[in-house]
Amino acid sequence: MGKFEQQKNIIMNKISTILSTLFAFFGLIAGANAQCAAGEVAVTADVTTDTWGYELYWEITPDGDDCGVNTIAFFGNPGVGCAGGAAQTAGGGDAGAYPANETTSEDLGCMTSGVCVNIYTVDDWGDGSSSIQLYVDGIVADLISCTGAGDTTSFCPTAPASFDASASVGPGVEYTIAPLSQVAPIGGSATIVNSGGGDITNATVTSNVTDGAGNVVYTETSAPVATIAVGATADVSVAGYTPTMVDTYTIEYVVSITEADGDVTNDAVQSAFVVSDSIYARDNGIADGSLGIGSADGGQLGQSFSVSALDTMTSVSMQISNASGDMTGLPISATIYDTDPVTGAPVNVLATTEIVLVDATPDSMYTCVITNGLELAPGTYAVVANEADSTIGLATSSSIYTEGATWVIFGTNDWANSEDYGFDVAYLLRPNFGSVVESTVGLSENSSANVSIYPNPSTGNFNLNMSGLTASTVDVNITDVSGKVVMNTSFNTVNGGLNAPINISNVEEGVYIVRVNGDSSIVKRIVVSKK
Repeated sequence: MGKFEQQKNIIMNKISTILSTLFAFFGLIAGANAQCAAGEVAVTADVTTDTWGYELYWEITPDGDDCGVNTIAFFGNPGVGCAGGAAQTAGGGDAGAYPANETTSEDLGCMTSGVCVNIYTVDDWGDGSSSIQLYVDGIVADLISCTGAGDTTSFCPTAPASFDASASVGPGVEYTIAPLSQVAPIGGSATIVNSGGGDITNATVTSNVTDGAGNVVYTETSAPVATIAVGATADVSVAGYTPTMVDTYTIEYVVSITEADGDVTNDAVQSAFVVSDSIYARDNGIADGSLGIGSADGGQLGQSFSVSALDTMTSVSMQISNASGDMTGLPISATIYDTDPVTGAPVNVLATTEIVLVDATPDSMYTCVITNGLELAPGTYAVVANEADSTIGLATSSSIYTEGATWVIFGTNDWANSEDYGFDVAYLLRPNFGSVVESTVGLSENSSANVSIYPNPSTGNFNLNMSGLTASTVDVNITDVSGKVVMNTSFNTVNGGLNAPINISNVEEGVYIVRVNGDSSIVKRIVVSKK
């Protein structure tokens, strides 16, 4: 049985952060828990492995030297070595190999402050997300993500400032894009980190939200945190801003403390949030790997989304790597489930999209239409990509991740979260609640015609407006979400346009699917409300 794995043939954009500090080999004599001499700092590391900890190897060399040249120290499985090669024993057992799914602390000794070295990391198969968290004098420093052979990081430790507060995006920030119909308050959660050598007091965060035109639409400061100890963090919150229009918003968190902050460069952090008319996303659009089930095992992998208001899901988009071309011509589709209210696991199939075939273009986004759409009441739903007997290569982003939001099932296993297999990722897999073009191979979400329906919601009396048409007639088919036909009619275009009144006021309240066939086939939704 193949394992749930990251694609070995993917040429990935390495996500190891190029760190600002590296340590010198002169200090690798005394333990970091010993008293370091003047000009030295104590360096330690927490190594967190994925499900295959025995695949990890890393080493330290002087600045400028390659892996294996003048090696100062090495850690993990020496059977992997600088180039990998699958010399290790599956399941562990090799001398020095790390255990799976555990954090191991390494004492790197007293390092000369400001003297740089190279750190090389090798995850032999590149199929997980092992990490090395470095600490300087017990203060969090840099994080190295181990995603394959040949990652090189530079690290120069310096003593932390006496007082240093930094800001980061807080917990509970799950989505990067949300439809206007589902958007929740943004800019409401931040984390204050004490990155200095002394306790900080009266720490606050000011949240500023700016719209796409550069206007500050929201600002609020959190209640102060009396004291944050060295190396500790504190989560703070404000009410946040609820967007009222489709736009791209910039969220900035700025930390402030009573003491003189020794490093003001980390006092602020920014993130972007997109309010869309249709797209829902957990990813940041940056794929740094891909995941799939082993070649002999069919399965499903995807993630959950919360629906806060009645809406209709019309399609699912997913990015497929296909860097090696193995997926070319193979089918992809998605399935939508309701979820268990306690565990969050997928339970009942609500809909399956139409099938789209993968083309030879690597790293492409495909959209699979849900025939007639799927009306969803408020709740949590799982959207998953389907795999038959080949590795699907669903693109992943490891720079954003929400625990308990991803799901995978294969073989005889039950549904599990992806992190249970060592993958702390978000999938580039997105449900769409707006308009989509009818499904075809090589589907595009663009149309030559501009189409609008207004008012929406309506009592059933609304206008269909189109421009940029070359067709002389336009066919309009309206169904409810079950597929029952409500109206089927045609209109003549005038000078490449159409402005047609439509009356379906005799139907019950709810969401209806409007298919317009002119130059191309386009799907819209109309909400009928009698209130």
